[in-house]
Parts: sequence; structure tokens; C-alpha cells
Amino acid sequence: MNIGKDLFDIIGVLIGFVAVMLLLSLLVTGLVQSVQALLRTRARNLRKGIEELIRIVAEKKDDSKKLAGDILNSNSFLVLGKQKNPNSYLSRAIGSPVSYIDSSKLPEAVHAAFMEAAPKQRDAGEIESESSQISEKMSKNWPLLERQLEKQFIKYIRIITLVCALVVAFSFQVSAPDVLNRLAIDPDLRSKIVSEAMTIYEGGGEKAGLVPAYRDVSEQALIEVEKKYPDLEKCEKIEQFSGSGKTRYDILEEFGEVLESLRSDIPNLDINEVGNYFKEQLDNFYQEEEAQNKKQMRAALDTLSKFNIGFWPDGWTFYKDKRGIQWQNIIGVLVTVVLLSFGAPFWYERLKDVVKLKDALSKGIKKEDEKKGNT
Repeated sequence: MNIGKDLFDIIGVLIGFVAVMLLLSLLVTGLVQSVQALLRTRARNLRKGIEELIRIVAEKKDDSKKLAGDILNSNSFLVLGKQKNPNSYLSRAIGSPVSYIDSSKLPEAVHAAFMEAAPKQRDAGEIESESSQISEKMSKNWPLLERQLEKQFIKYIRIITLVCALVVAFSFQVSAPDVLNRLAIDPDLRSKIVSEAMTIYEGGGEKAGLVPAYRDVSEQALIEVEKKYPDLEKCEKIEQFSGSGKTRYDILEEFGEVLESLRSDIPNLDINEVGNYFKEQLDNFYQEEEAQNKKQMRAALDTLSKFNIGFWPDGWTFYKDKRGIQWQNIIGVLVTVVLLSFGAPFWYERLKDVVKLKDALSKGIKKEDEKKGNT
């Protein structure tokens, strides 16, 4: 029995399995992005947050939906043009085009919305005073609400990810136990998938289609900021910025704190200007990551087809045939759903771990062979 060869075969099976899960996870990622864009999840989440804030601060339960729509439809936030009626059934069904608001522009938008919604018979000075008070309260409470909205958005994405994982595993009819079995008994298939896996690994993750996260692009955004503001690059305190926050808000808050600590070191630095430029770069790089992932999704489909993994290959007979319900396949698909819900980043890290294990084993066997050759 050749122990070294057996170990290599086992590792090959693991690499092949991880690669298949990674490629399928790319499809899940692309599907999640498409569903998110279609439902405008972030925009809907933002509107609900504005409605809740109005109910708390202004105590206007009946008008909160209309006021939220008017605020998000103000000139302060819209770039692509106003909606004719942001509170119509159609506009609510489509969703607001605004998915993020700048807190510094919130007072102006609130003021405009209240002035527009106020009854004509009310005194203008009274309306002005009321809107100013409410604007101030909303601006004060917005940072906390923004953090809560970001966490809520992450929960929505987790639910959408699980549903999309179910769709991918069900429609591609991938049973995790069956994939492992095929890799174990078919050396040609195993060799082919391992070869593709090594290409992904050697590409440094460029083909891994990691789920976009603001922390992944924070360093790129900081580099652009340092290019525009050379004084920052020379300051050691800027190294305190980790950019590893879980949400966009966390990263912007951390960067703001670092900038505040630089006031004494660089007195001529416009903190607000730098902060806004960093925010702009962060969003730009994030959008680029999303676009890149869509390309990688198409590449993943092409790669999976090489392994005879495609859309709806066996039809309904995979789940029920003349013999009855195929519980083994159904359970296998459900196991795949759970595994795909871990996400592409998880499977890319596992791929790196297994490849490193393979390299370590190769080096160990090589040393053993050299020792035997010398004796």
C-alpha cells in the first residue's frame, strides 16, 4: 500500500470538493446581488428607517410614510432625478432610488419635506420652527439609527443568501455526498477539478468572487486619499486606521476618529473634505467589486459545465422517479444548501488551507525520498 499516494488522493478529493463548493458559491453571490438590486433591499431598509425616525422624533405616525418619501425625494439626495410621486403605489413597489444619505444633508431635506407637506393655513414661522426642531433631533439620532439599519440590512442579506443557496443547489441538483463520491472514484474528474482549483488559488483569489464587503476595499480607498492628500501619508497616526469594520458605517466612523486625532498634527487639513473624499472612494471601489463579481459568476458557470454540473440536468426524476421520492438526493441537496450558505470567502479560505496541506505533504515526501536515496 502506497500511503503517500493514498494521502494525495484524499487531499485531491478535498481540493476538488472545496473547488466545486466555491464555484457554486459564486453563483449564489451573483444571485444575491441580482435579487438585492431587483428588490432594492438597501433602499427599502433606508426608507423604513426614516419612517421609524419620524415616528419617534416628530410623533407623526400617520404622516411618517409620506414624509419619508418626500425626504428621500429631495434635491439633497437624488442624483438621477426626482420621482414624480414618491408616495404612489408604483413608486413604493419599485422602491426609492436612494440607498444611502449623507447625514449633513438631512436637515435641509427634512426642512423641505415639512414645508411642502404642511397645510397652507398654518403660519410659515411656526412651520419653520417645528421643522428646525425636528431636523435637529433627527440629525442627532441618525448615527445610531444608521448603525441599526446596517445591521438590519446584513440580516436581510443572510436570509436572501440562504434562499439563493437553496435555488442554486436545487436547480443544479448538486448533492454534496454525491460530489464527494464521484471525486473519490473518478481520478480523471478529480484531476480536472484540482487543476481548475489550483488556477483559482494561484490567481490570488481574483477568480474566487469574494462577496463584496466594504472592509475589502477600505485600504484601496485610503491609498487614493493619501495620493490626494500627501500630508496624510507622512503622518504615522494614519496607520492606526484598520478599515476592518463589519459595516460601512463602522469603517467611516473609525476613519473619522483617526482624522480627528490628526487635527493638531496637520492643522491646515480640512477634515470634512478628506472624510467625504474617502467616503466617495470607498463607495466607488465597492461598486467596482460588485461589477467584477458578476463577471466571475459567468466564468463560474463555464467552469462548472466542464465538470458536467449544469442547470436542471436530470429534471424532476432527480427528486422523484418511478421508484418514488429520492430522499437520498433531497437530503444531499439540503446539505449542499447549508454548505453554500457559508459563502465564497469561507470556501476560498478552505481552498488555501487544503492547498497548503498538499504542499506540506509534498515537501515531507520529498525529504523522505532524499533520505532513502542517501542511505
